[in-house]
Amino acid sequence: MKRILIILLSFILFNPLQAQEYLGIINSNYAGTIGTQLNPSSFVGSKLSFDINLASGGSSFDNTYLYIPKEDLTFFGFGNIVDIIENKEFLTRWDPNNPNDPQSLTFSAEAIGPSFMINFAERHSLGFSTGAKTFMTTYNVPAHVAENAYQFLEDESLYNTVWTTDNMQMDILSWAEYGLNYGLIMFQNKKHLFKGGINLKVVDGFAAGYVKNADVTYNIVSADTILFGPTSLDYGRTDFNSYDPTENYKDLKHGGGFGWDLGFTYELLRDSSEWTYEMDQHWWADPDKNKYALRIGASLIDMGSIKFNEVSNTYHLETNDASYPSWNGEHYEGNEDFDRTLSYIFYGDSSASFVDDNFKMSLPGAFSLQVDWNAYKNLFINATIIQGFNRSSEQGIVRPDIYALTPRYEHKWFEVAVPMSIEYYGHTKARIGLALRAGPVFVGTDEIGSLLAINDMEGADIYGGIKINIPGKKLKDVDADMISDSKDRCREVPGSVSLQGCPDRDRDGIEDVKDMCPDVAGVAALNGCPDADADGIGDSQDRCPDQAGVVELNGCPDADGDGIADLDDECPYLAGSRQFSGCPDTDADGIADKVDSCIYEAGPIASNGCPDRDGDMVADKHDKCPDEAGTIENQGCPLVREDALNKLKLSSKSITFETGSDKIKGASYDVLDVIAEIMLQYSYTKWTIEGYTDNTGSAATNLALSKKRAAMVRNYFISKGVSPDRLTSEGYGIAKPVATNGTAAGRAKNRRVEINLVN
Repeated sequence: MKRILIILLSFILFNPLQAQEYLGIINSNYAGTIGTQLNPSSFVGSKLSFDINLASGGSSFDNTYLYIPKEDLTFFGFGNIVDIIENKEFLTRWDPNNPNDPQSLTFSAEAIGPSFMINFAERHSLGFSTGAKTFMTTYNVPAHVAENAYQFLEDESLYNTVWTTDNMQMDILSWAEYGLNYGLIMFQNKKHLFKGGINLKVVDGFAAGYVKNADVTYNIVSADTILFGPTSLDYGRTDFNSYDPTENYKDLKHGGGFGWDLGFTYELLRDSSEWTYEMDQHWWADPDKNKYALRIGASLIDMGSIKFNEVSNTYHLETNDASYPSWNGEHYEGNEDFDRTLSYIFYGDSSASFVDDNFKMSLPGAFSLQVDWNAYKNLFINATIIQGFNRSSEQGIVRPDIYALTPRYEHKWFEVAVPMSIEYYGHTKARIGLALRAGPVFVGTDEIGSLLAINDMEGADIYGGIKINIPGKKLKDVDADMISDSKDRCREVPGSVSLQGCPDRDRDGIEDVKDMCPDVAGVAALNGCPDADADGIGDSQDRCPDQAGVVELNGCPDADGDGIADLDDECPYLAGSRQFSGCPDTDADGIADKVDSCIYEAGPIASNGCPDRDGDMVADKHDKCPDEAGTIENQGCPLVREDALNKLKLSSKSITFETGSDKIKGASYDVLDVIAEIMLQYSYTKWTIEGYTDNTGSAATNLALSKKRAAMVRNYFISKGVSPDRLTSEGYGIAKPVATNGTAAGRAKNRRVEINLVN
């Protein structure tokens, strides 16, 4: 019995495996897989391109009851500490005046197995992790329970005293986990970056146990008998085959479940010129430089639960009065034997305490906030809060609360950090630690004071690991031409992107070794020589280097296609012949169209290439008498003979009218016929017929009369076949007298019709 009781009391007393937080390392930009335990988004976009955790782990012990005085410690005296513990030379804080003072003791251990993370495609990360963890949490453990456990119930000064506990509670949980991590840069611009990550975990439960709602009244009467007063408690546990050794993984597993971590990170970026560089026409983050001025992360970690349903039972004990005689000498075959014994003691029935054959335990879920400030170059100051979730009366691990401030200096191959933290696990404790990283190895502690012998040793904390981390590498560029060596065909000589790093002095897209004109931009078809007009003929051999042309004309254009370069063609847009300097002669009259007034009709030079049937040097198209030789002055018509013109004028004087009338006198018709014959003979001529009167009568009457007489004469000529458009008539009345109106003879002269040649 003593063995079982001591195990039970130790289980209650040497309380929770607290979370191993790796405070000095976990917020580093080189933390890798370790960092994703605190925030799953930490790896994506970090300074590592690849990280493999070979083996990492740590353990932590802390309590408020047992201690080694600082004067008994030596500087980094690990051997000294081991000797003191083996010889049980440590002290307790037992105060008989405060037997109910609540105590807390903690112990933690975890191992992170082979795990890896990789950054890929600039915005993504992926990883896989394995690990095993154990947590224990205990609340409201009175000092008298701690002292009895420490003394193995053999301190007679504690006998015959009624002791009580009030809602004492304990949880223990041990499991293995296998996780898949994915991270993504969700948004990024010149000033801000936001990323997220998630861990999804399959969890195998190894061991679990809990005691809750424990209100116990007990009295150790003697070394043989314990009396219980009003007592009530619930407990559950897994069973390892009644202390038999395990032989394989299956023997360890008592349940299963799922877990998850979720995290987000915001980064306030520095000016991109401080941490980016251009290579291969792309801007890259320089892994040797820090890109953010401030980083803020928030995460939920160790969320989920495990259901234990393999050899896992729950019990309830309750009594008002019970006695446990001969407890010191009793021997049990296993856990089930012990459970039946307790049931019999409390109920008088060995099976009455049994409640169920399965139970669920929550993982040690917590909320975390991380703030990382890049104070100066490689110096950072980090603030981290880890706030465990309260499980109330339900079984499950309550994670200790951590409030930490950690200055650190980090480099890709070396790092030192000094975490300063306040931990709360039912008791508030200030701690200072130290963490170092050199290449693939890291070690650290979150509580180094006792190792330095500067304070009493109430606990110890240590962690370490070895891993293979590959920092991101800046792309190599030996010739500094912004083409990475892996893509540069001419690594030793600066070149252009389009030519995969080979030089191109004239920037024509043709590398110099293949360029026949390396200092003048050209085209590939001409082996790098220029062709300004893009006609396929090099400028050096092109008569017209600024105008696209044809090979046959040495690079000059021929717009009209007559085989004469426009440069030499006086009619560049009309096909012609060399005889006329490229101009056409459509009517083949030996006169170029450009000086030929009749390009579709052959004609002599004298009439500018137009036909002249009558040979009077007036082109037919301008000759009013094309079939009768005339004069240029008379538009190709012959002049009216002087005698004919005199005859006409003389005859017109003999035209007379009835007095006061426009009626022509009969004697005048012969005269009119003579005049009409002359007009018809000169069919190209035009004439004006003008009527006049003397001043007898009113001027208005005379004007009207003169108009009628002139019109009457015109109509007569028309009736004789003279074209109307050759004749115009007008009357002027008494105007323009040719003699005095004072005599009858003078008035007779003024009454007249004049016929004048217009042309």
